[in-house]
Amino acid sequence: MFRFLSCTALAVLAGFAGIAPALAQGTDEEKIEAALASAPPEVSAGARVLDWPSEPGGDFRVLREGDNGWTCLPDPPADDNFEPMCNDAEWMAWFRSYVSGEEPQTGRMGISYMLNSRWATSNVDPTATEATPDNMWVEGGGHVMIIVPDEAMLSQYPTEPGPGAYVMWPGTPWVHLMLPMEELVGHP
Repeated sequence: MFRFLSCTALAVLAGFAGIAPALAQGTDEEKIEAALASAPPEVSAGARVLDWPSEPGGDFRVLREGDNGWTCLPDPPADDNFEPMCNDAEWMAWFRSYVSGEEPQTGRMGISYMLNSRWATSNVDPTATEATPDNMWVEGGGHVMIIVPDEAMLSQYPTEPGPGAYVMWPGTPWVHLMLPMEELVGHP
């Protein structure tokens, strides 16, 4: 997601230490529109929309209140990926712990929609910013991410990217299941 989170926003957050404040582009209305387009309308219609912190250790800024337990975010600042997302409470806790510099503690399954995204990242190194011969660089589009409380729950899935579900960042605190959705949601 910010170069790292090819789906999720780690690189942006990891890179915050060297980023100037307020790098997110667009008006608040444009950010809201992009954030809401990341999930099915049944999810995004009642979702709260937050903007990314404008400085390391800063707070997310509320762009729109919501009432259904989902939180949508526009594209994170500071990389070439396009990764607006809509997260349930477990994924938001995951992101908040990362922003705080702590490893996420996943207590239950969590879901994040990134149906309108375009990204490139390593499938083995959440902090990689470019392809190398050994970091399994992958490019993708719309997808759903699932976190689970125990990585062993993902053991039946491959760790190499493909057209079906696969494990991203195995063996790291940021491990999650990737479900590519491009064909299902009609994105090119």
